[in-house]
Amino acid sequence: MNIELLLKTGLTQAELAALFGVHRTTIISWLRGRFSPHKLHRDQIRDTARRIESAVSAGHLPLPAGIGKPARLKEARKAIGLTD
Repeated sequence: MNIELLLKTGLTQAELAALFGVHRTTIISWLRGRFSPHKLHRDQIRDTARRIESAVSAGHLPLPAGIGKPARLKEARKAIGLTD
């Protein structure tokens, strides 16, 4: 997992966790290198990481200033092409 890329998103650990579909403590463990994604979830994690990388490259992340906390996750999901 590209830690530098995740940091460039400007998203909180909780927001990243929601995008990856894991708990915030899992994201912290990944960022600290204590754990890697479970093999059963690696394809999904890789797909989400690729979407995040594309969004950062395209300038969709980090999110613009002024987006309130309630809307940030929705906007981040839209930025990486995930829809509910």
